Amino acid sequence: MFKNRFLYLILFLGLLFNFNCSKSSSSSSNKVFTLTGTVYVDNVPTAGIDVEFQIATGDPNIGNVTWDSTVRKTDSNGKYKFERGGFREWTDYRVRAKNPFTHAYTNFKTGRAFLGTTKTEDFYFTSQ
Repeated sequence: MFKNRFLYLILFLGLLFNFNCSKSSSSSSNKVFTLTGTVYVDNVPTAGIDVEFQIATGDPNIGNVTWDSTVRKTDSNGKYKFERGGFREWTDYRVRAKNPFTHAYTNFKTGRAFLGTTKTEDFYFTSQ
């Protein structure tokens, strides 16, 4: 009798542990990292500016990194937004904007992307 209760307890705890593990991994897979910002020309938010966002794939801890790139134009309010998920708890990102006068990209602004967080990177250009 004691063996059966013990066996049922172990089975119940195993099922409970398995359910909790699958629940936590699925909720973290729904999280995304969001990068937002505004591009200003002469201190005015400007539409139609190319912004390139890159996220590291691979393992940054061992230097095995490639960059997955996406380019978007700023909206009518000069704003951009990128959302990415599908990575472990964190990875590296970099972002740059195209200068509307020289048509050259700025240097990358870099940072660390954590799932479930939002960061802001603004860009400023002058016509002079």
